[in-house]
Amino acid sequence: APAAASLALDWQAAAAGNPDTEARLSRLCAWVLEAERRGVAFSLTLPGTRLESELGEHQTRRALELLACYERPDLPPASRRRWPWMPGGSRE
Repeated sequence: APAAASLALDWQAAAAGNPDTEARLSRLCAWVLEAERRGVAFSLTLPGTRLESELGEHQTRRALELLACYERPDLPPASRRRWPWMPGGSRE
């Protein structure tokens, strides 16, 4: 069968078998990397965000950044305090 012209990587489809946020993000990341490896254009749909279908390193980078920065609604916001060993180690 001919290869698909473009893959649609979707948040809802990534929930198959496991609706956990981290599992979805992990599955989507694997799909992005596989699409890049196969040289297939893909779109990515996350709640509130959509990357239109494209091919290439730039598309892969944008998709991985979106996945890495996805905010988990079940976690509290990160603290703004700095660790003591960081440059300027003051605590805010």
